[in-house]
Amino acid sequence: MPANTPAGDSTTDPGGGGSGGSSSRSSGADTAPAAGHVSAPPPVNVIAANLNQDLDLLDFAQLRAVSATWVRGFYLMQNADQGDVAGQPGMKKLTAAVADGYGTVLNLKFDYAQGLPDVGSSAMDVALARLDKALAVVLGQVDIVVIGNEPFFECGQKTGNLNAFYEAVAQHAIDYRKQHGPAAAKTQIFMGALTDLENPKKSDVPLINRWLAYVKGNPDIAGTDCHPHVASMSDCQRYLDSIVPRIRPDQKFLATEFSLVKLYQKHLSDPARRRRPARSEPHVGGRIPVAATHVRCRT
Repeated sequence: MPANTPAGDSTTDPGGGGSGGSSSRSSGADTAPAAGHVSAPPPVNVIAANLNQDLDLLDFAQLRAVSATWVRGFYLMQNADQGDVAGQPGMKKLTAAVADGYGTVLNLKFDYAQGLPDVGSSAMDVALARLDKALAVVLGQVDIVVIGNEPFFECGQKTGNLNAFYEAVAQHAIDYRKQHGPAAAKTQIFMGALTDLENPKKSDVPLINRWLAYVKGNPDIAGTDCHPHVASMSDCQRYLDSIVPRIRPDQKFLATEFSLVKLYQKHLSDPARRRRPARSEPHVGGRIPVAATHVRCRT
């Protein structure tokens, strides 16, 4: 992530960096935080521990082992239909991290493979009711809430009403925060997350432009998130070039996920070369292991 933003697998502002990752299964040996253990720095040039949707696997011993001070994950909004949001395992872990002093970033993921609800529809009413349930738990607790995860993918790439939907959701969150007083104001609201900015589809460019214009023009939005999953570091620079000149000086950007996955994908079918060890290199059982001649991986 860039430099003036939240951490986690995220970052903000023109500068910093962050990294997104996936969680590994916890042994369960240490899932409870030690009170007062962490003092999170400001979210500028900080790399956070990213759990994605697996916040329930957050392991405080692992966080301490890597000296992590920020935690990031995302919440699938349909899960708000499954009883008390505050009592769900992932949310309980997230709020435990808040109580222990960790900086926290939460993306709210609106996953609609068949397309986003239209503003004013009954399906939109359901989406906003779910949002209220999540906001009731995280506002005033989590440091940064991001409206969206990867909107251009999670709408089934049916983008006709993408901007209208996310603008309505963001305004609803802003209004909710204002209605709940100064305590709720602790939580910054970002939009997110922009993807494929190094080579956007021609049809997506007007939507990206409107997205950034909305972010810049709304004084209650702290910035935008992005996910630079790229093939090179120069492609990362294209994200900065696309975002930084088009946000306000007081705004930041996050990178709550990033990777070189597109570089790896280019080499998934590369032949694996057999390596012959040096004469002095020991061999288990006196035999040289035979490497596969071809490697294929699934993504």
